[in-house]
Amino acid sequence: KEETPTVFLKPALEAESVALRNVEYVAPRSVAMPRSAGSIAHRQGVGVRDLRDFAECPRKYEYRRRYAMPTRQSVQQWYGTLIHGVLERAARMRNAGEPIDADRVAAMWQTAWEATPGPKGRKPELRAYGEQSLRAYVATPAWTDRVIAAVESDFAFSANPGEVRGRFDHIDI
Repeated sequence: KEETPTVFLKPALEAESVALRNVEYVAPRSVAMPRSAGSIAHRQGVGVRDLRDFAECPRKYEYRRRYAMPTRQSVQQWYGTLIHGVLERAARMRNAGEPIDADRVAAMWQTAWEATPGPKGRKPELRAYGEQSLRAYVATPAWTDRVIAAVESDFAFSANPGEVRGRFDHIDI
């Protein structure tokens, strides 16, 4: 069938050396579940990232999940992952009874920045911006008044005929 190129493929298709060809459809992999009521159920596991990828571009989902093609991380993804890691560590430390103030989270950010490979040379301003953002966040009631019950908790629920999996960043009480 004829398809309009997606946002994900458009840059590749604009290259002069790209030749289009039809690819045979292959059904997604399924996960065998334990025997239940005398039959074996097969469920397709789907994560929250899978749902986001599919909503953005079905081909992106297919290339990542079915063909396991690597994708390059954007600067925004790299930065978000770095910020997330610092906040996760800070929440775990806070749950263990350690005080986490602006100076402590700024020191954690600087350590993470130094230790993590990434596009730092292309976006050096993100170092100061990340520290400023983290300092501001830990001074807000969203951090100071929060009672965190759990950090990075997995979840799963059935969505017939499959399962949706994901992870909560934190659970507050």
